Amino acid sequence: MTGLVLGLALLVALAAAGWRALRRVRLARRLAALPGGSLETAMVAASFRDIEDEVGRRRCPCGGRLSLRGESSREHAGRRYRVAAVECELCERRSRVYFDVTGLFH
Repeated sequence: MTGLVLGLALLVALAAAGWRALRRVRLARRLAALPGGSLETAMVAASFRDIEDEVGRRRCPCGGRLSLRGESSREHAGRRYRVAAVECELCERRSRVYFDVTGLFH
């Protein structure tokens, strides 16, 4: 009887872990699909203030607000990008938002 209860508890724990993993994958896909979620969908920034404003308006798919945790620069295929590292205040998911800032330097 004890073995059955432990086996059932293990099965429930594995199902919960699988559900959480699936949820994380779905959330990552939704974040990547948003404008600015990848280099291919980078948002054009007319000023560096646009980056701060967009991060302030943006919400995580879970509904939480995003906080800016840092920024970096990147060049790819002759274009310049600003990459904002963000973290959801609710689910603590970390992601990046890409901005095309090529026009700011010409």
